[in-house]
Amino acid sequence: NILYLMADDMRPQLAAYGFENMSTPHLDRLASEGLVFDRAYTQFAYCAPSRASFLTGRRPERTKVLNFDSVFRDHHPDWTSMPQFFKNHGYFTTAAGKLYHDGDAD
Repeated sequence: NILYLMADDMRPQLAAYGFENMSTPHLDRLASEGLVFDRAYTQFAYCAPSRASFLTGRRPERTKVLNFDSVFRDHHPDWTSMPQFFKNHGYFTTAAGKLYHDGDAD
């Protein structure tokens, strides 16, 4: 099984990153049993271009998502996103929150 959690606009202020003043016991336990990335960098100053980049594996200049109003599918309907790849290979996929601003969860 794969559990992929993505959060933006959040500093790494969790005990898993050495910040003991925040009470996040469930995330800390999950981090202790899984893989924690401690050197992740943003692709763009806005969240939408960074998310599109991260979920497609392409830079914002290629996705054409350079602001909050752009959707990569408008420019590249044939691209396979990471959630779509897993769904196409038999995994159950879902999204919550603002992973995609346009409401498309793939």
